[in-house]
Amino acid sequence: MTNNLDKLYRRFFLKNLLSILAPMMVPILILGISSYYIIQHYIVGDLQKKNTAILDQSKENIELLFQEQDSLNLTIVASAFQFTELQKILNTEYPDIVQLRELANLKNFIDSPAIGKPFIDSIYVYIDNNFDRFLSSSNGGMVTMSTYPDTEWLNDLKSNENTENVVWTKRRTISKEGIKNQLYKEKVISLFRRVPLDNNKDSFVVLNIKESYLTNSLSQLATFRDQQILVLNEDKEVVASNYTNTKDANILVSQLNLTDSETNTVSTKDGNMIVMNQYADNYNWSFISLVPEDSLYKLPIQLKNLTLAMLLLSFCFSVWYAYFHTKKAGNHLRAITDLLSATRTQSQVPSINQNKENDIYQYITERLVGTFIKQDYLQMKVSRNEYQAQAAEFKALQSQLNPHFLYNTLDTINWRATALTGGHSSLNEMVENLSDILRYSLDEPGNLVPLNKEKLYTDSYISIQQIRYRETFKVNWSIDPIAYKYLMLKLLFQPLIENSIYHGFSQTEVGGQIKIKIKVRSKTLHIAIIDNGKGMNKQQLHDLQVRLELETNSGRHIGLSNTYKRIQLVYGNQAKMQVKSKKGYGTMIVIETPIH
Repeated sequence: MTNNLDKLYRRFFLKNLLSILAPMMVPILILGISSYYIIQHYIVGDLQKKNTAILDQSKENIELLFQEQDSLNLTIVASAFQFTELQKILNTEYPDIVQLRELANLKNFIDSPAIGKPFIDSIYVYIDNNFDRFLSSSNGGMVTMSTYPDTEWLNDLKSNENTENVVWTKRRTISKEGIKNQLYKEKVISLFRRVPLDNNKDSFVVLNIKESYLTNSLSQLATFRDQQILVLNEDKEVVASNYTNTKDANILVSQLNLTDSETNTVSTKDGNMIVMNQYADNYNWSFISLVPEDSLYKLPIQLKNLTLAMLLLSFCFSVWYAYFHTKKAGNHLRAITDLLSATRTQSQVPSINQNKENDIYQYITERLVGTFIKQDYLQMKVSRNEYQAQAAEFKALQSQLNPHFLYNTLDTINWRATALTGGHSSLNEMVENLSDILRYSLDEPGNLVPLNKEKLYTDSYISIQQIRYRETFKVNWSIDPIAYKYLMLKLLFQPLIENSIYHGFSQTEVGGQIKIKIKVRSKTLHIAIIDNGKGMNKQQLHDLQVRLELETNSGRHIGLSNTYKRIQLVYGNQAKMQVKSKKGYGTMIVIETPIH
């Protein structure tokens, strides 16, 4: 016996442990998987989108420079005749006044963007001529190479003059005159563009961009920690960077095996780098984002570690909680089985430690002990309850004598009335209808009756009331034919019609109308009793609804309250009863019951 109990204890311990642990672990697993999915697909994805947005922003900033050069190109194309005249002016050793005026007009179109755009250092317009002249935005207009401090650009232009290159760039350091004609160095990025003229000649626009402006623009981007943004020209030369030292940037680019427009992870001497490269086809520049993997994914890594730690902590707590409560429940069950074994063998009942906390198992154990102590008292109580039940049954049988006596008396009255009046009268009709109703209430077993039978005896009741109130009201029936197939609550209409007559039509001179509508809706019998009586105001209707909910019979509308109780007793929550009323218009009682 002891071995069997030990096996049962072990089986109970294992099943109870799993039943407590499993529901706790399922949410933990769902939380862990959901957290990993959210981190991997949303947070990491958002970081990658932000990285792409940073690169796109840097690309858009640089593209503004080329748009400026495109604008100059369109101006030259639109003024092709004037630029043909410019070639003549550049080839004229001593231009006349008309030519000088034309030259001033041409200079205005390069001075405006050079003055208005902070990132433009200078703009040159060059057309091949015999005197090595060109148009400059930084000096008086037409200048000669021999007198101009910046001449390196012309060599770059000459080297590409006979090529098919339309746009190319060069990172340069130019000399400029400062205060007191002192020369200083300015790092620029020169954008060269070839513009064809109508006379089969080419003009060249050189847009010199301040490198410091680009560097500051890239440095102001909301980048990740240690993120590097590099801009490379067509020769893979770093022309701009948020690096202060472009030499280091060139060394870093040389370590990478870059491909066009893709994102990958590259191992460098400083660790793994997330490399994103965007390529601009229209001017052959590359935009590169370099982010240390640890910096980009720092937040997801921290969240993953925190999630794992919380999951581990939750798992340990769940195991401890399940083990503790299972062991506690096992101890209580062992105490209960010991108690049952003691009573079975008729040995002394073991005592219960009252110092233990009050929980459900201790409560069960105490109740078991109380059951055995009060066993004799319970047996005596059962005997007394049986006696009371027999007495109640006897009282119910005795109470049935009064209605039967009343029914027999009514028959006698009906017979005597016929004998005294010498024929059938309204008195006989009332007595007969009342006898039919009384017999119907006594003879029909149960609470549910066919609809046609309930209508028949309701008509008997209506006849009595019409005689009593001298035909001051009328009742109209509107019944869905299919409703006759179903059963309904016995004596349902009588108290509701009486309620309409007594409360709706009393003290009124207008003839009363009562309409009873019965329809079948889905699986529900829908009953509405509508009258055109006095009705109720909002406060009266509210008070009535409160009395119905409180199930009290005090005050008026006792029949309505009793009907509501009977519906609740027979159908429970499956039935509904609503009262709607408006002062001066009437009252409607709606009842919905399940069909049978």
